[in-house]
Amino acid sequence: MNLPTHIQFAGGQNITYRYDAAGIKLQKTVDDGTRQVTTDYMSGYQYEDGKLLFFPTPEGYVKAIYKPGDNTAPALYQYIYIYKDHLGNNRLSYTLDPESERVKILEENHYYPFGLKHNAYVPIRKDVKYQEQLVEKKEIKQIAPEEGKFKYYYQEQERQDELGLNWDSFKYRNYDYAIGRFMSIDPLAEDYPYMSTYQFAGNKPTWSREIEGLESGVDLKMRLREAAYNASKLNMTSQAYMRATNPSYNYQTAYNPARDVQGRVIIDNNTQAITHYYRGNGESVVLGPKTVDLIKNSKDVQHYISRITSGETPGPAEGEDLSVDMEGFNRGFHLGKMTFSYKTTCADGNCTTDITVDDDGFVDPNSIKSRFVEGSDDSYGSNNELGGDPYDYEPVKWSITFPNPGYQVDASGRPSAMNGKTVPSGGEGQGSNSSGTEEKVD
Repeated sequence: MNLPTHIQFAGGQNITYRYDAAGIKLQKTVDDGTRQVTTDYMSGYQYEDGKLLFFPTPEGYVKAIYKPGDNTAPALYQYIYIYKDHLGNNRLSYTLDPESERVKILEENHYYPFGLKHNAYVPIRKDVKYQEQLVEKKEIKQIAPEEGKFKYYYQEQERQDELGLNWDSFKYRNYDYAIGRFMSIDPLAEDYPYMSTYQFAGNKPTWSREIEGLESGVDLKMRLREAAYNASKLNMTSQAYMRATNPSYNYQTAYNPARDVQGRVIIDNNTQAITHYYRGNGESVVLGPKTVDLIKNSKDVQHYISRITSGETPGPAEGEDLSVDMEGFNRGFHLGKMTFSYKTTCADGNCTTDITVDDDGFVDPNSIKSRFVEGSDDSYGSNNELGGDPYDYEPVKWSITFPNPGYQVDASGRPSAMNGKTVPSGGEGQGSNSSGTEEKVD
């Protein structure tokens, strides 16, 4: 796989690597002429000379802290949180300072487009030395600082800076961020004869990710879009089409989002929505509890529910495609324009309304065809311009029960408008089976 196993430097210094049969790095030994340091990689858990250094979490990583002179077991674990940009670059790491009980920034990173770090105005490696804490007899004791070992920066890849090596280690190749080129040929080079075999991210590093050192996220995105169009002709999903036409290709990346018991991806904030947009390959998602609460308590939804429960609506039985605008919510801008539909039945003095709030996902998936085949654009907002893979949200559904405010009810339990209310044909809102006028929120 053209991966290095031994690098020899002048003066007897050297670095040795070990891999498994698939090319996954298992061990690295650095000999600087005075001592050897061995790093072991075990599915995200990283050890140095047999001592656990850290392990990853969805929000960053957990650092192991030891008593001085005792490496048998960690005495304390410190949670480090990482803020990443749209490409997964490590931009800011922070933790809780136990002395001040305030958030402490450990490191701030800025990059040139191809990954070289800015050093002119940002201190180099602010997390190299920071005070670690040790809990002994319920007291916090300061111990000697230790050099930071977490070196996953640009596009979440390990920065290899030992002995002045200065490259990023991707899964299948090593990358020189100073010149923006890989050091070996792309294993998928035959699929891209129009590109240099050493190029990085399709030469579009500000909006494209490298996928494990194989092909860039832009190229994968274009493949998915092409597959979506071709699959629509065959009545297949795009992923099924791609597996059928190229079954040996591995579409899995290191992206590992939270999932529910049914295996569906959960999106519960803007950051998760944007990350899934760039790395989720179009997989549909369900909305998390915080986002569901945001929808239920939105101005538009509460307006419609109030009209239904108070008897103000002229169409209590059902309504479709009423407008719900979530674009103005800072915590839920990814939801964009949504629709509110409902159906009500009444019996024994009470009414129950089944509610569905839905939209076309983070960037309308149907816009793939309209944008790239018909030349038109998506009507669901500016999200379509971000350059990722669109995906759909599962509808949010719930029911409410309330005392009948005075609706007349027929034998089937269908309510009709109270006196003085004019019922538009089809109900409260305008939908595919309705010719009524959509109600607007004041």
